[in-house]
Amino acid sequence: MRRLLHLSDIHFNRSPGEPARDVDLAVRRDLLEDLKGQKDTIRPVDAVLVVGDLTACGTAEQFVLAREFLDEACSIVDCDPTHIACVPGNHDIHREAHGPLHDGLRRLLRTIPIGEISARIEQILTDPAAVKIIHGPLEHYNRFALPLGWAFTDEHPIPGAWELDLNGHTLRIRGVNSALICDKTDNYIYDRTRVAVGTGQLAQLSEDHDTITLLMCHHPRRWLRDARFLEPWLARPHILLTGHEHEAGIEPHADGLSLTIASGAVNPERNDHHWQPAYNILELDTDQTHLTVNILARAYPKHRTGFEPDERWPNGKTIPIPLSRHTPPVDPAPSPPIPTAPPVTSDERAMIYTILTAAPDTREAAARTLGLLGPEEKLRTSNDEAQLLARAREESKLNALAEALAHA
Repeated sequence: MRRLLHLSDIHFNRSPGEPARDVDLAVRRDLLEDLKGQKDTIRPVDAVLVVGDLTACGTAEQFVLAREFLDEACSIVDCDPTHIACVPGNHDIHREAHGPLHDGLRRLLRTIPIGEISARIEQILTDPAAVKIIHGPLEHYNRFALPLGWAFTDEHPIPGAWELDLNGHTLRIRGVNSALICDKTDNYIYDRTRVAVGTGQLAQLSEDHDTITLLMCHHPRRWLRDARFLEPWLARPHILLTGHEHEAGIEPHADGLSLTIASGAVNPERNDHHWQPAYNILELDTDQTHLTVNILARAYPKHRTGFEPDERWPNGKTIPIPLSRHTPPVDPAPSPPIPTAPPVTSDERAMIYTILTAAPDTREAAARTLGLLGPEEKLRTSNDEAQLLARAREESKLNALAEALAHA
């Protein structure tokens, strides 16, 4: 069995050292206390899955707070801190990084005919100049996510899959960037169907015939402008995890072959009339014929002062999904394909975490000693860091770099 902690919409909204401005601190502390109260029955947790909106407006300071909170949650449930998977949400876009060129690309993808969206996104994500512009507001998210293997970088706009063993089957976790063209208006109800993903971001799912697949996407289907073109692809994963709407939900697909699970927001907006912080614990198990998904939904009712089982599923909700599944018809994969990062093994994940959580100056010095950086090269951006990792992997120096930094 695998146990997963499913979080979304944490919305860290302050800078470090300013607790008086953090109106949601008490709720997050209660969430951690709730985890402590259940730890004897839920730990160890194998992975923490955060389906977007870690922050309120994508600043570097807010991602520092997110890192601290997630590390504490991992400590409580005995989860390796490198076993955090995430995708960006609309609030993880750094709005101050939006410039005229980014505005132009975003407006283009919001106005062109729906049938042209996928081809244009593929064009943007495979063009060196255009991808740098569209990814610019993701820099702080990518700095946070790169040590975990979940960055959307210029060279690899799609992060690599993460594979875990599940009773002899392969559980493959994937992520998609539905915040690609988001801005500050995308949290309003009248802005539904303005977000776009493109089928090229989902073409990776064509490889998942013989695996159990879990896909993370911040926005639910109904928020996606190109949803009808994406539907055959979104039917491929056994499990689709979403967030954004701040309301927990469990929705089996009509054919019984897949399941969408929405996490309630850890910190929903205080002016929501149905304000109710929430999160999920997922238990996955298999036999020879079925994947069994048990969802333990936790909620924070207004009249209480702590988390408890969601009243809709007080004893949890268990759903079986057949392992022998049909393959929905889909369009052919794009050509040229959008570059996908190579899969990261558990050993590599630990090494990358050690490398990228070291002090920047120490990392540069160690990389120069190993011949991975030239005398004048600097690691200024997440893309520079990603290129360093790629170089270390190609030259079989990833372990040497990690060991040098572990003992620095």
